[in-house]
Amino acid sequence: MSANEIDIKVHQYLEHFDVGGVMSRLWKIPDGQRAEVKNETGQPNLYYQYLACLVRVLKPRQVLELGASIGVSTIMMATQMSLSDKLYSVDDASDYKEGMKDWEALDREYPNVIQVIGNDLDLSIYPKDFDISKTELMFIDTAHYGGQLKKEIDLYFPLLPKGCVVVLDDIRINDMFGIWDSIKQDKLEITYPNHYSGFGILTI
Repeated sequence: MSANEIDIKVHQYLEHFDVGGVMSRLWKIPDGQRAEVKNETGQPNLYYQYLACLVRVLKPRQVLELGASIGVSTIMMATQMSLSDKLYSVDDASDYKEGMKDWEALDREYPNVIQVIGNDLDLSIYPKDFDISKTELMFIDTAHYGGQLKKEIDLYFPLLPKGCVVVLDDIRINDMFGIWDSIKQDKLEITYPNHYSGFGILTI
């Protein structure tokens, strides 16, 4: 499917997505972020729900997330996956977000989530059984600078299989859009109504 075709299918799910079904898993997150998940901040913040619906559409057996932060997006995706699927969630665990540690939002054990700590530009951080060529969905939400995103694109994109879907968050922050604009793959900017700071989807 093209990026546009995927987006159309996701929005068909979004029309009927019951965000309340996920909110019970997010009791540990700050009130402000809870409002973001429900898209109630007055700014476009539908991207958490979009990620959940994207997983429903694609039914990926392996997901790779770069930049987990406290783990809200991790939960949104993991709750839509079967326990036999794998979500490799990466963060450097070097700082704190809103007073919380990395993955602290996770309210329980998630057997389908593999937490990976380290610099995502160092492929040696992954478990030995990790096979990036099996990745069907990748979500990038790391340091919001073009230089970081460019390095991640140069490192990961050649290793991803054909047809893999990649979602980029915050592409309108700092110098990120120039990198997004330079991407040659089939892509679609879907900033509105998904995320006021920029959102895009592409296919490898």
